[in-house]
Amino acid sequence: MPETQNKIMWQAPWGYRESFSISVGLLFIGWLLEWFSNAPLVEIASYPTNRYMAVIWLTVGAVLFFTARKNFLVKWLSSVPAAIASVGLLALLSLFLGFFAQTPNDTSILGRLGISHMTDSWPFLIAILWVIICLEMAVLKRIRRFKWKDTWYILSHLGLLIAIIGGVFGAPEVERLVMNAFEGRTIWMAQQPDGKMKEVPVAVKLINFDIEEYPPKLAIVDNTTGKVLESMGKPQYQLMDEDTLQIWKYQIIVKKYYSMAAKVEKAYYPVETIGAAPAALITTTRNGQTTEGWTYSGSLNFQPEALKINSEHSLIMLPPEPKHYFSDAVVITPDQKRDSVRIRVNEAVKVNGWKIYQLDYDTDMGRWSNKSVLELVHDPWLPIVYIGIFMMIGGAIMLFWQGKNNSSK
Repeated sequence: MPETQNKIMWQAPWGYRESFSISVGLLFIGWLLEWFSNAPLVEIASYPTNRYMAVIWLTVGAVLFFTARKNFLVKWLSSVPAAIASVGLLALLSLFLGFFAQTPNDTSILGRLGISHMTDSWPFLIAILWVIICLEMAVLKRIRRFKWKDTWYILSHLGLLIAIIGGVFGAPEVERLVMNAFEGRTIWMAQQPDGKMKEVPVAVKLINFDIEEYPPKLAIVDNTTGKVLESMGKPQYQLMDEDTLQIWKYQIIVKKYYSMAAKVEKAYYPVETIGAAPAALITTTRNGQTTEGWTYSGSLNFQPEALKINSEHSLIMLPPEPKHYFSDAVVITPDQKRDSVRIRVNEAVKVNGWKIYQLDYDTDMGRWSNKSVLELVHDPWLPIVYIGIFMMIGGAIMLFWQGKNNSSK
């Protein structure tokens, strides 16, 4: 029933005014807890406290519903105004999360209010708990008076509830470790965010690290300033993926190109030694004047070389940028099971509940790096989140199907 203008504030049943007032009050309570709390919430809600909090909060909601569902407070918790106000508070905090830089250990006013570490703050936890209990009450209310036409509602709202619980209460148990793997060595230890080393139930033996690179870029530079010449107000770089190029006002012809080369006397020759880099024999032409010579991108072992075109300009070749980089490795479990895998940046290798990603490498060594930096991620609550998501998808499909059937009658 819509609220009337002459309804007294805080008179049952509560509506939007009371609900949004409670949102503001909960926000201030969260800020006060954050301001005067000595222990960070991230420590208070760590494992196994996070699991106790989830079980206790869900139990409190269920007990309240089944023992006092006729109480106006319980009715209000399952009402639309309470749901909208709770989601509004969570949305406001999410805006803070997007607008303010998230900096751990911030001692400024924003840090003391939790705004600069929002997901680990008391206001965020309070908002999440309110959303959870409103969802729980709404689901239990529909389940108690179950009708088949409400199946989509129960699936979607229960799925959202499960996904939030898995994402929020499971966050303290997510582990992100960094492992430095070296060719030919078997590594069992990984580094935690605090710098401490931890033994993990997955060993990695790096067989080979490799990089696929883009063709190098060419550019014309001013001999006096060393700056790259601009076109349309931007520095002009040209990817050397063709034999004939137009850079600034010069016609460029690539006569020879070696992806890995080294200089012998006055010319470059293809080699596969450590530190070999791209080299090209190039002819430049402008206004009928032609210059020919070598340009070399350089590496950790060899100096770059520019082609001096004239007294004003030179042609340079930049080191090639990585296109893909990956690690061929053997992963070993405690039961000595061995699997040969290729670990990439965005393609996880799954072993014993862990996901292994390619993170970095020795950038000074480049393609000759014998070290591969891997990220190991363990999230035991992730299946719970997936269950919630699939339930929401199922609810959306059922709602669409019911709407289609109703429109066809």
